[in-house]
Amino acid sequence: MFSDELKEWINDYAAELFGNDVDEAIALFEMALQLPSADEKLRGVIYIYPETLEEFCRTGRTKEYKKKMELFVKQEQFAKFLFSNIAPERYAREPREETDGLDRREWTLEPLLKQAFGIVPKNTFFSLETGKPERVCFSYKSSYLNVYKYRNGIAHNFEVLSPVGVNRLIQDGLVVMLDLSKRNGKRIRELYKEKILSNGFSAIPYCRKIISSYKQKQKDGFTYVDIKWQNDTETGTHISSVDKLVSQAGTPHIKLQGEAGSGKTTALEQLAFMDASAYMQNKRSKIPGLIPLGILEKNQEICPEVKMLLARQLEVSDVVLDKMLENGSLNIYLDGFNEILDVKQKKRFAFSLDNLAREYPETTIILADRAILKSYIRTLSDAATYHLYPLDSEMIRQFIKGNCCQEAIQALLLDSLEKYSEFWEHIRMPIQLIHLIQVTQEQGQLPLVDFEGKYIEYLFRRESEEKKDENVEYLPMFAAAIAVRLDMDETLTMSGAEALIAKVKMAFGYSVPDAKVCLRLLIEMKILVYEEEHLQFAQEAYQLYFWELGYESGIDDLIQ
Repeated sequence: MFSDELKEWINDYAAELFGNDVDEAIALFEMALQLPSADEKLRGVIYIYPETLEEFCRTGRTKEYKKKMELFVKQEQFAKFLFSNIAPERYAREPREETDGLDRREWTLEPLLKQAFGIVPKNTFFSLETGKPERVCFSYKSSYLNVYKYRNGIAHNFEVLSPVGVNRLIQDGLVVMLDLSKRNGKRIRELYKEKILSNGFSAIPYCRKIISSYKQKQKDGFTYVDIKWQNDTETGTHISSVDKLVSQAGTPHIKLQGEAGSGKTTALEQLAFMDASAYMQNKRSKIPGLIPLGILEKNQEICPEVKMLLARQLEVSDVVLDKMLENGSLNIYLDGFNEILDVKQKKRFAFSLDNLAREYPETTIILADRAILKSYIRTLSDAATYHLYPLDSEMIRQFIKGNCCQEAIQALLLDSLEKYSEFWEHIRMPIQLIHLIQVTQEQGQLPLVDFEGKYIEYLFRRESEEKKDENVEYLPMFAAAIAVRLDMDETLTMSGAEALIAKVKMAFGYSVPDAKVCLRLLIEMKILVYEEEHLQFAQEAYQLYFWELGYESGIDDLIQ
């Protein structure tokens, strides 16, 4: 859980005090942080305290008092957190008995260090004025006394100490936390073992990895915003929160469908994060198995069967995986059915998924797919199907507030919602908003001119980088041919579009692209729409963009 850099920093300071036991103390400290506190107010400690420690070990020589103050406060929270696990019954009481009858309504370092862990004998009297006991008979006395002495004095004003004094105080606090963990090592190990599933899979490091990855995205500026998902079979039925998908769908088998950038991957990542967080907080016992199916295309040697993919993801044996499935310990999230391009691989995966769904009918399985057209390889036929419902104005506002970190640009975008309503008329997908925020931040103004063209280029670039489909590089030329033909004929059937692409392929000497695949990709990317058996561009601006590209490349002469 701790980085090598943080462990080295701890070793540098604590090795002389703990000797050969310093690694054991660090390991127990890490274990303690992964326990599920019964006190909801303390659950954030398992995420925040390690992060704050990591930051401090890099900035410990600076004068950033605010960050150091935050770390000192987290040390007290960790002591409470540990106490709530080690002695939950005592922690539930007010700490009057632990403070010589003084009126204390919450556990602070004073009663925690004095008696709660048995570190300071009950007959040892502390002077609140000097912070010194009449007699000292416990280990690491200087560290404990330093933390105890300054707990109240610097709670709101670190400047009462010099920078060197603050650093020493933080380091002494760390020694205290290591010692608390080591002294209670037996109980910590027992509690930690209880968190390991009886089937042999340790969920704690696995869930922590998911949580850490998600939190890193948040640090990079990502904020999740719930969007609406509409049931294909029940008109008007919306699910407005991704965690309600299973409970409101009425079936554990669900398909999320939508074009590129509609939020399918983000929704599954959010579900995995929520499962991992709930498990760590002891609220639920389900572990997320999130598998990006694009790995099958990137590495043809990987077995496309769902069970094998899950075992690979969780790093467990087939026997352990079967036990987890039998115990109902897994929620299965499969991202990108459309990204399996090899037909044999896709059929094998679909067959294994249907078998798994029949064998474990109560297991939650959510499959994300771009299948706007009817898929020629079907799976999970009993699943409830949901697709993205266009973002409404309030969702757009929340998205901008959460994902635009520059206040001036954020205000500009929010103000433009009413001021330039026509511009916003077609921006109804998360990916469009993401790109709009990026372009606006780069230019310092709203891109009222040619935003659609920039968005198309961004969409193709994203598709090529993320999906690795060799058909993508040919899409602009084929879309240009379709734009020129629509300008001439106004209508175009699917078969007519396939014949047109075949003609362009032959004229330019292309051998790789598949006409049907290319048309499907253009529809999935929401560049083209297929309605009433005819193809049209999703926006007039898209058609104009590709029409100009067609004339620049001479496709108009080829078609005529």
